[in-house]
Amino acid sequence: MSVAPHMRHGAGLQRLLCIADKTSCGFLEPFPPTCRRSVISHPKPVPLDCITAKSAFRDCVSDTFQTSDVMHLFPTYVWRGDVPDGARQELSQTLLQELAALGAPLASLRPGENWQSDQDLHLRAGFRPLTSWIQKAARQLLDHLHVQPDIMITGCWANVNAPGTGHRLHSHRNNFISGVYYLQTQAGADTINFFDPKVQAGAIRPPANEPTAENTEVAQVRIVNGALILFPAWLLHAVDANRSTKPRISISFNLMFPSFAETMARPGWTPGVGGR
Repeated sequence: MSVAPHMRHGAGLQRLLCIADKTSCGFLEPFPPTCRRSVISHPKPVPLDCITAKSAFRDCVSDTFQTSDVMHLFPTYVWRGDVPDGARQELSQTLLQELAALGAPLASLRPGENWQSDQDLHLRAGFRPLTSWIQKAARQLLDHLHVQPDIMITGCWANVNAPGTGHRLHSHRNNFISGVYYLQTQAGADTINFFDPKVQAGAIRPPANEPTAENTEVAQVRIVNGALILFPAWLLHAVDANRSTKPRISISFNLMFPSFAETMARPGWTPGVGGR
């Protein structure tokens, strides 16, 4: 995964981390490796008598660290998988036909208009090929997170954005995972922005030489047709206005544990007499 610096203007100048689209199916870390070694050179030559006089050794101890690590705690994940080309073409044709049958204005929206379907697409037979890919992706992500319970789709809807329209900053409440499948994208309508969930981190933003995972406020992920991404439902995200000449078409969804109210939400402590 390559990371390129990029600057973005909004309410103020923000450092923006751009994540390129040259990635493989699987779990994407939008951040550098969890540990990075630092090598610090000695600022002055070692005196010769340090080699010959043991009594002076204490004065010649290196002032560099033996090891140094940067530990990335509490990372925020974004999973991405690309549906294989052969399957993607068949899936796209099926989904476009199903959306047209629902009356989706796939080509008739005027600039500045957008359209969203009902939220029950996952219950319709024609969308089962997509829900199958979603379930595969969710299971792969849950395995990475070492989460065992199964998860189900609680809502699924289509988005059609004509030129000039996007999606404002938002999150998806009362779910564990949210995601998007990209059906029709093109240059100028091929990104999604994720915002740093650590609000307090913005209290101080010192100048930086270049945007990195450690100093950025926004991560921009570039996507292509057939890309499927998953992210925490609480993670704030937004979509820039469509700057192309064609509609941008995507299908969004939420996932939650079906047994949450029955089992997972119960108190985790053991009844009885306790102690220290």
